[in-house]
Amino acid sequence: MLEPSLHDYLTADADLAALVAGRIHMIQLPAARRGEVRLPALTIQRVATAPEAHQGGASNLGDATIQLDAWANEYGQAKAAAEAARLAMLRLATGGAIGRPERRIEVLHVAHRGEHDDPEPPEGGRAAGGGHVILEFDVRWRRAVPSP
Repeated sequence: MLEPSLHDYLTADADLAALVAGRIHMIQLPAARRGEVRLPALTIQRVATAPEAHQGGASNLGDATIQLDAWANEYGQAKAAAEAARLAMLRLATGGAIGRPERRIEVLHVAHRGEHDDPEPPEGGRAAGGGHVILEFDVRWRRAVPSP
């Protein structure tokens, strides 16, 4: 699967880890014990998928739009985390294998579609001065097709 493999890849990126300290989550930010979110953090979500079949049946290729959200209590921290995430994703632009052995995929192409800032603070985070930067990428990858 693409998302767990991207999670593995981004968690292992030293530049990104220096900013978010392993706080990379699927879809939503988890709440801490007292209802506060630990920031800065990054979330990964697939927001669109192209069909993965052709006239001959199932394909081992995938195309998806991936959204990465950088969250922080301060705008500058969110921008820094977003930039580190953008650079990590673009290092995959020319391809490479990512993910744990049981879910390894080969990334064939990554294109940065764009980014924008969102004034919405994370739930449990500070409302004033917080930062949320949204990045979108088109990703094409190859994975094994199970035998019939």
